[in-house]
Amino acid sequence: MPFVHRWCKALATDARLTATDIAVARTLALHMNADGTSCRPTHALIAFEAHMTERSVRNGIGHVRKSGWLEQTGRSAPGRAASYVARIPKVPAEHRNETTTEHRNETTTVGTEHRNVTTRTPERNDHLGSHEVAILAATPRARRCDPIFDAFAEAWGIAKDDAGKWAITGAQAGKVRKAAKDVRDAGATEVEVRIRCERYRQLHPSWEFTPNAVASHWSSLGVESERVNYDAPAPVYR
Repeated sequence: MPFVHRWCKALATDARLTATDIAVARTLALHMNADGTSCRPTHALIAFEAHMTERSVRNGIGHVRKSGWLEQTGRSAPGRAASYVARIPKVPAEHRNETTTEHRNETTTVGTEHRNVTTRTPERNDHLGSHEVAILAATPRARRCDPIFDAFAEAWGIAKDDAGKWAITGAQAGKVRKAAKDVRDAGATEVEVRIRCERYRQLHPSWEFTPNAVASHWSSLGVESERVNYDAPAPVYR
């Protein structure tokens, strides 16, 4: 089992870490080598992938580092993210949390005193596969594929990094998610988003283009069905 996989599993044994701290740490693990090294994603990227704010990411990384699970090996600088290495510390007994999948309360009698006893069942790892699959499975907030989100991001001119992920800030991701939700509630499809984004640019060339602006003018950007060629290639935005 790769070290980074064991590290993801071991995080749950530290009661000092919150669910947010663990989600941040496991999202960081997606950018580590198998030995837990060479981790240098930006806070904005982690916030986007974990569906949380950059402030939550900063706080989470701080808690994980303070607890000894993460070591910063390189300082951040303008245009360059900090570098981290995963560590597995010795968790004090008073902060140790047994990893379990089910808890069962039983009432026992000791003399005339009644007390609740919690029994724990160890987790099984048989269902885990390769290193990448295991980490993804351990990251509950990993982003699902969303064609409408992708259509808005592309129309807004957001570029992708070498890994094929959107190089987007937390604030930009929040705006795109809101716009995607608004038009999805209106029954929009990916093709309609691309068409109406292009129509927004044509009708309002002097207006600033944002996904929220398109969502706000969604109904007025409607195109009659006979004028929509759904087989046409998606417009290219520059």
